[in-house]
Amino acid sequence: MNSTIEMTKISLASFLGIFASVFGETHKHIIALIVLMIIDTIFGWVKGFKKGQWTSKKAKWGIAGKIVELLLISLLYVLNWVFKVDFIVYIGLYYFMAVEIASIFENYAEINGNLPKGFLELLQKLQFNVGTLVVNKVKNFIDKLFGDGENENKNK
Repeated sequence: MNSTIEMTKISLASFLGIFASVFGETHKHIIALIVLMIIDTIFGWVKGFKKGQWTSKKAKWGIAGKIVELLLISLLYVLNWVFKVDFIVYIGLYYFMAVEIASIFENYAEINGNLPKGFLELLQKLQFNVGTLVVNKVKNFIDKLFGDGENENKNK
């Protein structure tokens, strides 16, 4: 993980979060995040179909990543309820919005091939986030616990 990229995302999200906490209306931001998640999912599926790489397993873990992001936002709401610091919810919302927007651009670029290579690499770094890290850890744990069915079939 590139710490400069992560610090930039967190700093920008923090600034926007504090700004938004002054003006309120988190429900509109949550709706915007969910819309971005849906757009990203659709673009991801289109990219997968176009490249011939769409699998239900990849789609399942992509959706699991979205659910983890929403669970993390829910946790931020609990922290806000306990500690009365509403800007923390906005920081999380803007952070995940930035991640979704980067992922949408990355998927679009891979579908059409229109974006410069350096920009695509930057978007791939921006796309990596805490939700992805948690999903990958859970996925690895489940694969170790139950075994990866694909590897077992190869050994037979």
